Parts: sequence; structure tokens; C-alpha cells
Amino acid sequence: MTRSDHPGGPGRRRFLAAMSGMAVAAAAPSIALAHAGHAAPVSESPAQTLLRPDRPVARLRLRMAGGGTSELRTLVDGQVTAVQLMFTGCGTTCLMQGALFAALQERLAGQSRDRRLLSISIDALGDDPKVLAAWLGRFGAQGARWTACVPSVEETDRLLSEFSVGSSAINAAEHLNRVFIVDAGGFLRVVTSLDPSADQVMRAMDLGRG
Repeated sequence: MTRSDHPGGPGRRRFLAAMSGMAVAAAAPSIALAHAGHAAPVSESPAQTLLRPDRPVARLRLRMAGGGTSELRTLVDGQVTAVQLMFTGCGTTCLMQGALFAALQERLAGQSRDRRLLSISIDALGDDPKVLAAWLGRFGAQGARWTACVPSVEETDRLLSEFSVGSSAINAAEHLNRVFIVDAGGFLRVVTSLDPSADQVMRAMDLGRG
């Protein structure tokens, strides 16, 4: 039994939902730009609808990889931030997510620090700052560009709601397979298709700078 298999609690429920819904398959390169309550497609695929795109992200309190705490609003302030939701006990999609951000970090090397990468765990029971730091190290994350954090158990549902991709019930697999772009003002502006490529996320970050 791995630590992600421990019974009970929101983290366990997230794990079961993710495992039952994950399909690691190629997805259409759909990206949606959302602002002031509407979304506009930037590809031939249908736009995704974002909830509450007319206000900054919430002031969720997060525990940071390696120690310390910070608010989500503070972490994204003043820079375009690509956000992924993950958990270290996931051995499929989240490994791909880590590899995706590693590729993005390489592409962003030498560029200005106004574009950042943020991995947020949805497993508040299994992932602590030390575990997150080890996960980042596995992918060669550089703190100036890419960091990770985890909310409290009580704040996990609020986090998932903050990064909802539609009005339907929360689907952990859909969250884990997307990248969310928050602009420098702290507004959730772009959501990628499922399983985006590094090229798609780079284009999405460019849109977030607009």
C-alpha cells in the first residue's frame, strides 16, 4: 500500500476520483481566454467556460514546498503564472504534469521572471512541504521559476472550486489534466485543453500577458 492508498479523508477521495477518471490521451489544442465574464476561443475547438473570471483568485493560505506559508494571491501577484493541480502520490498523469512543467522551465530559461510555474497539490493529507520539495527536485525545479504548495484539508474543496473549468460538479481528473493561467493582476484568464503540450501552455501564457 502506498501512502496515497491510505483510507479516509478528502485526500483519499481526490485520489479515487482522479484514478477513476484519468485518461492520458492526446487532446485537441483548445485554449480559452476568459475575461469580464466571457470566454473567446483561440483555436478551432470550442472554448472552455471559466467560473468567476471577473475577480482575482482567492486569498487561499498555502503551505510552501520546503516550509513556510503564503497566500495564493501573493504567489501570483505581478507575474503571469501557469498553475497545475497535482499530488505526488499520483504515478500517471501527475508525472506527465511534472514533465510538462520541466519542459516549460527549460523554455523559459533566460527569459524575464514575469512568468512563473506553480504546482498545487490537492492531497492535503499526503503531501507536506518536505514531500513537495522532493517532488520538485525530481524534475529539477528551480525555485526562482517553479515552486509548489498545498492547502489545508479544509481549504482543498475551495481550491478546486477556484480552478473550476465549468458549472458541472468538480471532476478531479479534469483539474489534473489542465493548466490554468493567472495574469499579473491575479485574474484567472486562460484554461488549456486536457493534456496540453508545452507549446500550447506557452501560447496560453502569452495570452495571459495581454
